[in-house]
This record gives sequence, C-alpha cells and structure tokens, in this order.
Amino acid sequence: MKKRPHILFVDDEPKVISSIRRTLRSREKNWDVSFAESGQKALEIIDTVNVDVLISDIQMPGMSGQELFDKVHDISPSTVRIVLSGTMEVGNVVETMHNAHRYLTKPCTAEALIQEIREALVVHEDVQSSNVQDIAAHIDHLPVLPEVYRKIEEELSEESPSMQRVADIITEDPSLVASVLKLTNSPFFGLSHNITSIFQAINLLGLQTIKALILSQHLFWGEKNRKNPPFSVQLLWEHSFRVGNMARHIAAGETSDRNLIALCHIAGILHDIGKLTLANAFPKEYEKVLEQVDAGVSIHLAEKEVLGADHAEIGMYIMDLWGIDCGITMGIGMHHAVNSSSVTIPLILATADHLDHLWIVFNQQYTGTKMPEPLLNEIQNNGTLERWKAYILENWPEITEITGFREEIET
Repeated sequence: MKKRPHILFVDDEPKVISSIRRTLRSREKNWDVSFAESGQKALEIIDTVNVDVLISDIQMPGMSGQELFDKVHDISPSTVRIVLSGTMEVGNVVETMHNAHRYLTKPCTAEALIQEIREALVVHEDVQSSNVQDIAAHIDHLPVLPEVYRKIEEELSEESPSMQRVADIITEDPSLVASVLKLTNSPFFGLSHNITSIFQAINLLGLQTIKALILSQHLFWGEKNRKNPPFSVQLLWEHSFRVGNMARHIAAGETSDRNLIALCHIAGILHDIGKLTLANAFPKEYEKVLEQVDAGVSIHLAEKEVLGADHAEIGMYIMDLWGIDCGITMGIGMHHAVNSSSVTIPLILATADHLDHLWIVFNQQYTGTKMPEPLLNEIQNNGTLERWKAYILENWPEITEITGFREEIET
C-alpha cells in the first residue's frame, strides 16, 4: 500500500495555522498533515515521521525559518522545503533562504497552496526513485528561480496578461536586457533585422523563447555562490545554446505546434545545467569525472561511476523544484536514457546533443555524448537522422561558420 504523503506546516501565528487547517480539511483528504508553532516543534515531528513537504514562515521567535531549513537540509535532505512568508520582499527571501526549494507569499490562495504542494510531491517521488536524494543531501546551494521569471509567470496567470507589462518587467534589469538583445541579434536566430526592444523580441521570438534566454542567463552567469568549475562555463553555455537551437529546428521540422517547439528549445538550452550544479557541489570528485572523460568515458557514465547520479538527473531535479513544465523536465532527465525512436522531446534532445558533439570539435580529448548504438542505428536506418540533419543545415546555415565545425560529417 502506497504511503500517504506527509505535509508539515510551521508558523508562529495561530490564525495562519487555523486557516491552513480549515483549507486542507475541506480540499485535500489524501495527505497526512501536521502543524508546528516553532522550528523546534517541527524538528521534533520530523524526528518521528518522514515529512515529504515542509512549509514554513521565515521570521519566527527562537529558531528562524532559515535555521530550520538548514537543519532539515542535513537531517532529511529529501524533504521539499517551501517558504510561505509575508514578512519580507520575495527577493530578500531568495537571497537568504539557500536551503529553500520554493517560495510563496502571504496572502496565498488555497488553490495556489494546494497546487504548490502537489508539484512538490511529484518532485519528492522523482527524488526517491534515484540516487539524486543522496546527491541532494550534500549540495549546500541549489539555484533558485530568478525573480524576473517569477514576475513574468505571475503576469501570465492574470485573466488578461499584458505583453507590454512582461516587457516592462524584463526591462527592470538593464544587464538582462542587454544580454537578451545581444542573443536575439546573434546568428543563432538568423533574423533579417536587428531587434531593438524587449517588446519587439517577445513579438518576434515568442515569450517561451525569451523565458528560455532568461533562465539560461541566470543559471550560467547569475549564480553568486558558484565556485570556478574545472571546465569552461563559456564553452558549456555555447554547447547548450547550440543544442537548444538544433532541438528547436528539429521540432519545427516535425510539428507546427509552437508550444512544443518552444519546450524543445528551452529543454535544449538547459539540458546540461546539472553539470554546473555537480561541479560546484563536488569540485574534487568532478575532477575525477573529467579524468575518466579524458580516458574515453562518456561524461554521464563517468558521473554515475564517481558520484552515483548524472547531470541529467540533477538537472531534472532542479527543474522539478522550480515547477517547470514536465515536458522540459522529462527531456532533460531522459536525454541520456532515451531508448525509443518515437519522436519525443528526449529523443530530439538526445539527437541534437549527439549532432553538436559530432559537428563541433572544441577539444580533441573530450569524449562527446554518444547515442546508444541500437537507437542510433534505428534512426539512421529509418531516415530520421538524415532528415533532421538536413533540416538543421538548411534552416540554420550559420552553424557551419562556427569555429570547430567539421566539414566532413560522419555518423
């Protein structure tokens, strides 16, 4: 019999506890729910039961929410930790709550609270199904969803969202504006004229593409607590952006569904983000990973050998924590484990990743990602690989001008 999920709420305000208790009693009868009025009481509960999701206020007398989350990170790393607070600006919450996975602000609707818990439970199930739980226990800092992304999602959830308001949100960060405009005017998009405003970029490229650019900028360049990884972040970012662009073209050749095309693009850009997380959390171990790679081992297999989980699993874990679309998270998590030639996001990502390592040589010693031979043979024999290669080269001819591109393409 499947264990009922256990949810723990912590707040020193009795009215808040009473309100949440009434909400869940009438809305959700499939969870076991506990309440604590202090961090110490919460730890006592966690000592006796397995808590799947912890939702806590931040500023409480005695033990603060941050102190509670820090302790829970150590004693119950698989517990998904969510901030529910109205005591400070969300931006400040993100700055201080290094061991929080998600955050909500008071007042919070019953629908938003329940949806957040349901998504968190999905994450908990995913973590328990792999070695990611052991890895997560030793990661001191996970990237948090950028504030600008959160504001955009809030605007889009309104009854009548405004694209101008979305553009205004992005333009609150001048450095982000500069980065996004630089990227949209790069050869990656092959646009016939320069884009001079974020509003224009949204209309030409689509909001999903802009959101992908925001996430990539934040993850690759915006993390304040990142150590220097034993590889080039610039080269990793360039590879990831190429894979995203190839995945976008492959999808466009298969479907007219703009949302699916955008999902492939985002998943491609973010498919290797787990490498940064692993290298930051385990710098010495990751050097051993790269030693195996230099000896001819594929990087995801070396990560499994040294760390017990690979970057695809960790990347999926981060995206799950953020509540990113399941199509993106599944594509990221499965791009090294896909075993079917059915046209799915994981197959599109795996193929784009394979082609980038095949076409672009930036390090002769680096063992690029190789698709499983049976799958590679299958998509070669049924013509899928050649069709996708031809479509990419026809619609993105600038790729042949990238330094390191091989004139002779072999498979």
